[in-house]
Amino acid sequence: MTRRRDPDEAAVRVRPARPVVVELAAAFLVVNGVLSTIASIDVVGRIGDRTPGIEPLALLALAIGIATTALGVLVRFGHAWLVTVNVAAIAGFLELTSGTSAGLVTGLIDVTVVLALVWARPWFLWRADTVAPPDANDGGRGAGGAPEE
Repeated sequence: MTRRRDPDEAAVRVRPARPVVVELAAAFLVVNGVLSTIASIDVVGRIGDRTPGIEPLALLALAIGIATTALGVLVRFGHAWLVTVNVAAIAGFLELTSGTSAGLVTGLIDVTVVLALVWARPWFLWRADTVAPPDANDGGRGAGGAPEE
């Protein structure tokens, strides 16, 4: 159970360092989103004139690429954890079931992102106004260093 801290104590608490897996997950999402956006633009440029009706699909692919990039940036700064986990899980499932080599690679990247974000969940749940549960290595003190009452 958590309790509220005084405003003075909350101002002193500093967010723990960002885990490396969060950095990797964010980088995977940003790179995957940028590559998806570039590929969508390339597809429109190459077959947009020859294939009528591809514009809505290309715009959807472009929007997904931009959204993936935005989610990567948000995750890096500790926001949109749940949305990103869900989007990456759905994208990974769809890509893995595509049966193509590119789909398998990007699907495995998305599964890696999901696993990394689930593993780093405590970092996303951190709040400055709550006391962390006591750790076995800190002598019964919470993350703030003061004994809990």
